[in-house]
Amino acid sequence: MASYVCDALVFVLLVPVMRFALQLAGGKLARPWWAFAAGTLAWLLFDATEPLAAVAPGAPVAMASEAARTLGTLLTGLAAVYAWVLVAEARAERVAVPP
Repeated sequence: MASYVCDALVFVLLVPVMRFALQLAGGKLARPWWAFAAGTLAWLLFDATEPLAAVAPGAPVAMASEAARTLGTLLTGLAAVYAWVLVAEARAERVAVPP
């Protein structure tokens, strides 16, 4: 029950993230936010399909669950890489500007 409540909370809290990403429209700054939002949606999809594997065992349900897990992990990692690149570029620009 706690898992479902937390999933609902994550879904509600994802709305401000999506609104912020929409305001950014595109560009380097929007990339981590879009990847994070997509990764979170993939994790929510995984949470929705995981119980189905126990109720209806079979390859299609298990495959969908594992695909959602893999996609969530990859997109969350991509968001981290995008954020790391942004920070590295900002540091390089700060060092390049003479005082």
